[in-house]
Amino acid sequence: MEGTTASQIEKVLTNLARIEQGLAKIYDFLSQKKGFSKPVQKFWETIKIEEMRHAAYFNEMLDKVRQESSYIRSTEIDPNELQEFVQKVNASLESIKKTNLTEAEAYSFAAHIEADLDEAHFAEKIHVEDSVMRTKLQTMNNETKKHSVIMINHARGIK
Repeated sequence: MEGTTASQIEKVLTNLARIEQGLAKIYDFLSQKKGFSKPVQKFWETIKIEEMRHAAYFNEMLDKVRQESSYIRSTEIDPNELQEFVQKVNASLESIKKTNLTEAEAYSFAAHIEADLDEAHFAEKIHVEDSVMRTKLQTMNNETKKHSVIMINHARGIK
């Protein structure tokens, strides 16, 4: 969206933070499952913390855009696609709360979320001059890819 207004960018960043917070809620729910072993609960807690850090990156960018509207040059994110993504995350959270998953099923469910709801591709569409923030966005993308690989491997029984 070349020529994106500051207001549009604020809306995009707000929704990106909401997506990360929604994913963190899913992983928080899994980290507290009574039937899961302590190492598995700790794994989900770690993933939750990483997702919250991702939300913080978007909130940090949002604060900077509010201070200086040109902080983000442009974003190629379709707001309709982003809204659909938010709805998918919320639906996933509701679905997981209604299901009594085993540890293996939880990994499969999360692997599906990470693959189907690849939030990292949104961050790749944000154009920012700030090299520190670009590094944070790259870290987020790497962590998201790592999440997917780990969850797929755990779902397949590979540790």
